[in-house]
Amino acid sequence: MSETPTAQGRLRPARRGYLVPGLIALAVLAVIAVAIDVIGLQPSTPTTLAGPDVATLIAQGMQARSGASQPPQIRCPSAEPVRAGVQFTCQLDAVGGARTILVQETTGQGTFTWKELPAPSGAG
Repeated sequence: MSETPTAQGRLRPARRGYLVPGLIALAVLAVIAVAIDVIGLQPSTPTTLAGPDVATLIAQGMQARSGASQPPQIRCPSAEPVRAGVQFTCQLDAVGGARTILVQETTGQGTFTWKELPAPSGAG
């Protein structure tokens, strides 16, 4: 360690500049933290709704609502784009014949609502 003489003739350790390197290191860490937050940790929004997943969620909802021991069999299109307001239909395989379920996406992030449409009345 180098020493510098004082006015009284005593020796004291020379000061080293740690402030600037410390601030640079702090700035670099802050940039890395922001980059990780923006790029790496935000969940990605799906671009499509998977039909089998939609069918499973609807079937579980119907099972819970009716108290049935088994969920009903539902078929949905294989994939639908994720976009608020998009509507599509799924088919419920029921004892009296197939029924239609209308699915509407409520947000552009994959959430949706569904409702079972009334059975078509027989023309006679």
